[in-house]
Amino acid sequence: MRPGSEHASFLWIRDRRLVLFGLPANATSWRGIGLLAVVFLGSLAFAAAFMPLTYWGLEWGATELNSPLARSLLGNDANKFFDFLRWVSILVGLPWIMWVCHLRSLRELGLARAGDVRSTGALGFAAGVVLVAVIAACQMTFGTTVIRPRAELSMLQVSKWIATSLSIAIVVGAIEETIFRGLILRLFYSATRFPWLALALSAAFFAYTHFKIPASEWTKVGSVHWDTGLLAAYWALVGITVEFEFNRFLALWLLGMTLGALMLRTGSLWPGIGLHSGLVFGMLLYHDLAKDAASIREFWGGITFIDGWAVVLALTLLFLAVAVCKPLRSPA
Repeated sequence: MRPGSEHASFLWIRDRRLVLFGLPANATSWRGIGLLAVVFLGSLAFAAAFMPLTYWGLEWGATELNSPLARSLLGNDANKFFDFLRWVSILVGLPWIMWVCHLRSLRELGLARAGDVRSTGALGFAAGVVLVAVIAACQMTFGTTVIRPRAELSMLQVSKWIATSLSIAIVVGAIEETIFRGLILRLFYSATRFPWLALALSAAFFAYTHFKIPASEWTKVGSVHWDTGLLAAYWALVGITVEFEFNRFLALWLLGMTLGALMLRTGSLWPGIGLHSGLVFGMLLYHDLAKDAASIREFWGGITFIDGWAVVLALTLLFLAVAVCKPLRSPA
């Protein structure tokens, strides 16, 4: 056996503890894919129905109640309300989804004891920040980006900037890992006898969902009307056909592969939550700190971070490291 191959065996040997619906290790069921379709399409329908009402409610609060919070929320793109409502519907339905999947506790979902947060979660967070910092340093060295903060960097502003970015990163990392790796990966895992195929398919779905409504199409929508949510739902389904970029899709797919491999190897969501949060945190800070300086940046990319081949290479190496290196803990 080649060095490291015994660790990579998680790619082709199923772990009974990761199979859903109470199935034995050698059994498969596609009911999870049907459940995924229902939840995905249902969240689109919910957001489409409630997006106009939510937006109009915020407009009323901003004008009639003079609410600073409502004005602040209205300062965001309207399509962000659509994504927010989608996630609200999914999180509200999470207990039901867990019950259907025979997940009776947070431990079975992959959210075990707090010690994982301090060890594997913190290590993953540090790795994510370092990866962003290294790519960012290379981008600035080769002139594809320059440091140009979007606001004056006073001590108070820097503190708020870091605190806000950290809060967003942790929330995004925790929610997306719980849904994509805690549930969706395991739905595919339960549908096929091949763990590597489940990992690849769930990573492809992860990449697909990150192609939102194209900016060129959203500008045509204009003000929010009763049918704006329907348009947003339509573009959430087919937007990838308009704004598809192969290197961006590949980078997101490799990120999904890496995060999924962490979950399959350790049996815990905390390493992935840490890595995901660290990446988002670094990217948010970098996006506010730097600006693109070169129109040609195929290899190193720009401040969006996932538009260059350097990130693809880095994530490939990171996936290989996760696949062949000894995990910090055994699956639980």
